[in-house]
Amino acid sequence: MPYLLKKEEFTRFIDLLIPFYNVTAPVKNIKRNISEFKVLNTNEGNKLVFDLPLYPAKDVFLPRKEKLFGFDNGNIIDVKHDNKQTLLFMNRCDINAVHRNDLIMLDDPVDLNYKEKRDKAVLIEIPCRITERCVCTDMGLIDYYDIKIVEIDNESSSNDKINGKRSNKGNYILDIRTKKGEEVIEKVKNRLSLEKATYTKPKLNLFKPKQVKTDNKEVWEKYGKECLSCSACTIVCPTCMCFTIDDHLNLNLKSGYRHREWASCQLLNFTKVAGGNAFRKDRGARGTQRIHCKFIYFREKYKHPRCVGCGRCSAACPVGINIFEYFRSLK
Repeated sequence: MPYLLKKEEFTRFIDLLIPFYNVTAPVKNIKRNISEFKVLNTNEGNKLVFDLPLYPAKDVFLPRKEKLFGFDNGNIIDVKHDNKQTLLFMNRCDINAVHRNDLIMLDDPVDLNYKEKRDKAVLIEIPCRITERCVCTDMGLIDYYDIKIVEIDNESSSNDKINGKRSNKGNYILDIRTKKGEEVIEKVKNRLSLEKATYTKPKLNLFKPKQVKTDNKEVWEKYGKECLSCSACTIVCPTCMCFTIDDHLNLNLKSGYRHREWASCQLLNFTKVAGGNAFRKDRGARGTQRIHCKFIYFREKYKHPRCVGCGRCSAACPVGINIFEYFRSLK
């Protein structure tokens, strides 16, 4: 059921949610002049912005370094987790990134650490602020939100008419898609002047797959010459979920813990196996793996591209590599 939320009540809507959830949303970091995801404290609803942060919120579900369990004298010690639900305000591309990650991490065998965090998360889609780096409209993004915030303005199409009128300019529609979304609204609706509304969803763009018929040797040679293998692209990518697993043993040689930590397919060490042999020594070979993973391998198994078109990788790359241009150049 869609609801009309008045513009002047938007900040109050956010503030009312903070006591119930770990409300994580984009905010402006004035000192660094960037937007970033932050857990909002009491009465910080006014800090939420509709920007796409350079760094995604994937560490909500896969922390940069996560302790899996501890051990002491042969006994396994479980790691305690926060039982409070997380409310994530994200752009459409980031919510689709969660969808792509769900396809992997919740596939058999299910990653239980990921699933525990995912089950406690509510996804709220915020209005997009399209930038030059975005190519999301080419990526076949789907509706995967629990609640969608639709901004009503002069740019609204006929699909965004509310109750058949345009007089609600500047207000918002809360489009509730799931039971999780309904539970959120139930917690706050009696303290807001929400009105029931009608909302027609716009048509979704489809991803147009591409058949790669040659080895494209010259393309990968060019990539290898340009790429610094710094892994900046995979750090900011919302769908790069590679990690390593290591054991840490304390000095008493009796206790310690097992943890996993972010890794990158663009680093030489990540391609090494037992004995020190590296399967992708050339940077061009590692670039081949990354682009094929984003646009081909993943789609063949899950019917969606792994890339969601946020353009963060291009923004973060120190030499300006654009993987979309490379993908389009493949024959």
